[in-house]
Formats: sequence, C-alpha cells, structure tokens
Amino acid sequence: MKLRVRNLQKCFWTLLILASLLTVPLGTPIDVLANSAGETELVSTHGMYKGYSQKRYDEWVKTSQYVTMPDETKIAVDIFRPSIGGVPVGEKLPVLWTHARYHRSFEGRTMLEADPWLKELLFHGYVIAVADARGSGASFGSRYGEFMEQEARDAYTITEWLASQPWSSGSVGMYGKSYLGISQLFAASEHPPSLKAIFPQMTMFDSYGFLYDGGVFKKPFLELWGNRVNHLDKMVPGAKVDEDRDGILRDQAMKEHQQNVDPYTLWSRMPYRDSLDAGTKQALYETRSPSSRLKEISSSQVPVYHLTGWYDLWVKDAFLLYQNLDNPQKIMIGPWSHGNKQGIVQEHLRWYDYHLKGIDNGIMKEDPIVYYTMSSSGKGGWRTSKEWPLPEQKPMRFYFGPELAKHPQFVHQGSLRIQPPTSSGQDLYTVDYTTTSGPGSRWNNGAGGDFHYPDMTTNDQKGLTYTTPPLTADLEVTGHPVVSVTVSSPVEDLDLFVYLEDVNEQGYSRYITEGSLRASSRNETKLLYDNLGLPFHRGNQSDKQPLPLNKPTEMKLSLLPTSYIFEEGHRIRITITGADADNALTEVITPSPTITMWRSQDHPSYVELPVIPKRSARNVCGILQGHPLIKLGTLSLSCTKPEAS
Repeated sequence: MKLRVRNLQKCFWTLLILASLLTVPLGTPIDVLANSAGETELVSTHGMYKGYSQKRYDEWVKTSQYVTMPDETKIAVDIFRPSIGGVPVGEKLPVLWTHARYHRSFEGRTMLEADPWLKELLFHGYVIAVADARGSGASFGSRYGEFMEQEARDAYTITEWLASQPWSSGSVGMYGKSYLGISQLFAASEHPPSLKAIFPQMTMFDSYGFLYDGGVFKKPFLELWGNRVNHLDKMVPGAKVDEDRDGILRDQAMKEHQQNVDPYTLWSRMPYRDSLDAGTKQALYETRSPSSRLKEISSSQVPVYHLTGWYDLWVKDAFLLYQNLDNPQKIMIGPWSHGNKQGIVQEHLRWYDYHLKGIDNGIMKEDPIVYYTMSSSGKGGWRTSKEWPLPEQKPMRFYFGPELAKHPQFVHQGSLRIQPPTSSGQDLYTVDYTTTSGPGSRWNNGAGGDFHYPDMTTNDQKGLTYTTPPLTADLEVTGHPVVSVTVSSPVEDLDLFVYLEDVNEQGYSRYITEGSLRASSRNETKLLYDNLGLPFHRGNQSDKQPLPLNKPTEMKLSLLPTSYIFEEGHRIRITITGADADNALTEVITPSPTITMWRSQDHPSYVELPVIPKRSARNVCGILQGHPLIKLGTLSLSCTKPEAS
C-alpha cells in the first residue's frame, strides 16, 4: 500500500512539473526550470545567490588535447566537463576558460585543484577549460615579451573553437586573475563573436605606468616575476596532453620555449614610454597594455566584471579600466592583496548565469560599484555606489606643519594640520637609502611573494613625517589621496616615496597606501586616457626635466586609492622618504643629498584626502584636538555627530 502511495505521489509531481513546463517560455534555462520543482526563495545580491541557479552535478571528467592555431602553432588545452557515473553529460553547456601563463597544470594540480571555487561553477552546469599560453607549459611557440598581439589572436581562435564543440552551448566566458585577467581584456579586444562575458581579477591597465610609476622603476618586482616565469618556461616541463603519452610533443614544445626573451632584460631597457625595443624597433608599451586597446575593448561590448583589492598592486588600474571602457561593467574592491585567493563564487555565478545562460537575476540592475571600507577595528564593511569617485566626497587638505616636539628616535616628526601656513617654514632631510616599506609589500606580493606590512614606525623614523593630533571623531577617507610638495635639492634628480598611515593610541603605525614620483618625471602632460582627474606623468623621454638646483619646485602625485576609517583617538600620518630599498630602484648618490621640504605660505606642502562627511564628523570642528573651527571647502560647519554607516 505504501509503495502504491509513493508511486501515486511520483506521478502527481511528474504531472505537476510537466504542466509547469508547458507554461514557461521556450528556451528558459534548465537551472530556472529546476527551481519550479524545488527551492522557491530567490535571492540575488552581492555575496548571496539563491534559487536562480542549481548545483546539479558533483563530479567531472577531464580531457586534454592540442588545438591548432591559424599559424599551425599547437596550444595545449584542458577541458573539464560535468559527468554522471564517469560519463560526461550530454547537455550542451556554456564554457568558461582562461589563458594560463603559469602552466595549466602545475606539480600535478590542475586548475580545479588550484582554484577550488571553479568546481562550484562546474557543478552548476558549466564546462571549464584552461589553455597554456603560447610559449609556455605544453604549448608550442616562443614569447617575445608579454601580451604579444599573436597571443590575443590565439585567444580569439580558442574562444571560437570552444564555442563550436558538440558539448558547448556556443556561449563562452573567461575567468582568471593577474596575467590571466589581463589576457581576458586582450581577448575581448579581438571581438570573438562567442565571447559573452569576462571577469578579470586584479589586472593591469598600463604596463609603462606600472613598471615605471612616476618614473620610478619597479626593478625588484620585474626581476622576481621575470625569474619565475623564465624558470617555468625553460626548466619546468608542462603537463602532457592525452594524445602525447610519451611526452615527445611536450618536450618539442619546451625546446621552442628556450627562445623566449627574458622579461626583465626586455623591459628594463625601455625606461621611457616611447622607448624603442632594440630587437623590433617598436615602442612596445604602445601595444602591450590594455590601455592601448581601450577602443577595441569598448567596441566589443563584452560585459566586464572587474575585481581588485585595496592592497593589490593594480587597484588604481581597475578604476582606470572602469572609467575608460564603455562596456556593460561592474567593479568590486575588497580588503585584499594580490595573493588573496578570492574566488567570489556567488559573484561569478551571478555574472555568468546572467550573461551566458540568460538567467535574469538582476545583477545588471544593481549599483555597479561594490567596495569594502576598512578600519583597524572592523568598522565599515561593504558598500555600493553608482559613481566613482564617490559623489559625496569632499577634498580636505592637511598641510605639513612644524615639529611640535622633537622625538629622540625620529629624524623628523612634523605636524599635519588643517590650517594653511601663514609664515615661512622648511624642513631638511638627508636621504637615507635604507628606507623601505619591506619585502612583504603589495609589489612583492604581486610577483608571488609574501604580503605583510610591519609596524611602519621603523621606516618612519628614517624619513620626514607629518602627523595629526589624535582625532576626536572617526574620519572616513574613500578615494584617491593627492599629495603636493615643494622641494629644493642640491642634485638634479631624486625619488620621493609617500606613505599614508594610521597611528593608533599605542604608536603602532599601520600602512594604508602610497605613491611615488621621480623628480625629473614631475611634469604633468597631455592625458593619454581619462586619469580620473589625478596628476598624470606620461613618461616620454622628452618629458624628462632635471630639478633646478636649490630652487623650490612643486611635485604633485596621487596615492593609490583606498577606503579607510581613521578612528577616534588615532592619528593620520604622512611619511616621505627618498628610497624604498626592497621595492624600487633608486640611484644611490654619495654623499647622500640633503633636500629641503617647504611648508611656507608661498610654498605649501599638503595631502588632500577625499573625506566622506556623512560617515565622518560632518565638519572639521572637533576632529583634531586643539584645532580651531576653520571653514574648509564645501564641508559643513554645523557641529553635528557623524551619520551612521
């Protein structure tokens, strides 16, 4: 009797489901249909996704093969398909792939083991694919530097090949971080018809603007990263494809890799944006950056979801991409460094479900900007905005002031105040070439190293510091700080490194963000792209201008963006040094020059912070102990409590 009841129940639910299928439009994705017989709650918002997409599989089958490019170069590709009982499912599914630079499989770990969040996408009904970039892994060919035009054309071919396979629905997306994110932008610039969405994480915008930021060469990064990829390409065998059982093809490919040009040798010989490469006689920076393909990427109209972190080396780059592209876009900025394993499964699922499966989960109706506001104690959290910079931000200047009290351990400990200087003032600083933000910096982390900023006090003690009194209310800074300094120097060139720090009640100085500028690169020039209204230093050889000796000269630079709450009782600090020994190449001059930092009425020096009044004290009164009420720009002057976050 129980068996008959169960059979009747099954028949009832079967008829109910069939009836529901007759009432839905033809072509409705199976993930949505499954919801009619199961979960009824629909949730789609940042970090939460429920009901729209179902986890339908729990295993997969991997195959690998060579795909031949139009120039006959063979590219190694891994393909992961959902399976049932060891047999790939027969349903045509969307495909997500990445253009891998660091071997599609390394030390026996496939991409699914390296990035486990990909399994969730596969289980939700996606095919996952990984291709070794030309000249790396088991792929044939050689590499003349990074981001070759041929590599972008390869991405077009691979995308369309994946779309044409019998197990593919014809809709293709891309995923990946760092190099694997940058390669997505180059792929989109080639306009493959089947590429429906990309999700570049922590990606570079302008190769010259990164390697020679403000004219300062990121030599340690390029050496570390270049050595690692050289070793991978030339010394570490890639994973064989299925057809290459004895590894003969893989070994032949590796012989071709021996022709790869060392990245450090190539890029270190081109110190200017318009430098010509000795081998090709070309200005490679003009073709090897996403910034050089903005028009092509925009015209593709491929939807782009940018992801970065406030401590990523390319956090500003994500905003520049967002600002300069006309594609359908979203951007998310979290409290992460480059090395954080942030899969953000829900966001990937929401993005690809919408663009590759046609599931209307509302992701494109939300505010396009999602960001995390940090603090030392956990205040802040996730927020959204329709615009960047935030429309409510108010620029608040903090001027460099005189020392309030001589500290025995500090070379200099000046004040940071909201009153403009009313008299003459200057500070002397003898450059200390041992100053450093440490080997655990965002730059080192981007090349595969550790990430850990220590108490910055040790570095601060060797530099020029300017610090506020303790804050008597929280102050939120969200956006791009800008620093303007006036210096005079007995030498024609020098490097300046500027750090924004949060000093707590115990004196611990926490790194927040930074910027750098070589004095000879200080001239602001014609914009090559929308630079968010920030100082722009192009870097052509003709832009170089030595410092006039011992003459006050203004230098203006932006710091990397941040979103941070300086809490009540803490102090804001600006530290300036003449070197960052672990992270940049600065010429050592003997004897060390003594520079003059001006902070006078005629030559003020200051940092301009993008303050968010509604989440800070609404005015300057009461923020800084001992400071009088001073009207500043458009900040409100009513002494009210800050609005709740």
